[in-house]
Order: sequence, then C-alpha cells, then structure tokens
Amino acid sequence: MEAYTQRVAHRMPEPDTGSVDGDLTAFLAQLYRVVDHPPRVRALRGLMAEAQLDPAFADPFRDWVDSRRQVVVRLLERAAHRGEIVPDADLGYVADLVFGPFWYRLLVQHAPLDPADAPGHATRLLEGLRPRSGPPARGQM
Repeated sequence: MEAYTQRVAHRMPEPDTGSVDGDLTAFLAQLYRVVDHPPRVRALRGLMAEAQLDPAFADPFRDWVDSRRQVVVRLLERAAHRGEIVPDADLGYVADLVFGPFWYRLLVQHAPLDPADAPGHATRLLEGLRPRSGPPARGQM
C-alpha cells in the first residue's frame, strides 16, 4: 500500500479551479485516467481484493481510499461555502457516489472508465446538489 501510494500520490493533485463543476470534472478525469496505465489498474484490482481477504491489510487500504474520498469532500465543502451546492448535503455519501461507479467499472469491467465522460458524470452528480429557488415541486420535500 505504501509503495502504491508513493508511486501515484504526486499524480493526483487536489483540483481547485474555483468552481465545483471544474473541480469535480478535473477530479473525475484524473481518476478515470487510471485506464491509461494498465499496471495501475491491475494493482488497484489486486489491492481491493487483498483488502477483502486480509484483515491486516484492510485498514491501510481503507485509510488510503479515505484519503481520496477526503479530496472530494473538501472540494464539495468549498462548493457549499460558495453556495454552489446545498449546505446540508451529506458530503460523505456524495463522495461515495463519486467512487461507486469508479470501483464498479474498474472491478466488474462492464463499462469503460473514460476521462471524456467526466464532464457529463460531474454534471449529473451535481444536479441533485444544486440549491433550488422557490417552493419544492409537487411530491418533493
């Protein structure tokens, strides 16, 4: 885990473009670019598998995953502070929504991880987090 972290940590800087759209798009594009490095893809699959089988490895792996989740949480906190997303969003859950499709596609391989899809994925995710003006629509509360 340490070797993987040291090898790739400098390649995944925290985006700060000044907008949540730009930040999330940049993060997702960066995340999806793992497919450009097949040895990293194999390593991530192996690390995930090992974390399921070896309780001693699970904690370091979970810590590393959480460090990546915290990047997303921080960019969402900045967005909430700027009023770009609702202030009461469950940011941990939103971070899970970012990583769920990534891990599912990486592990199951049912659909590609394509950096070109990042803007659309970011837009769809953020739609549910935007502040609403006016009364809620019928059936929403």
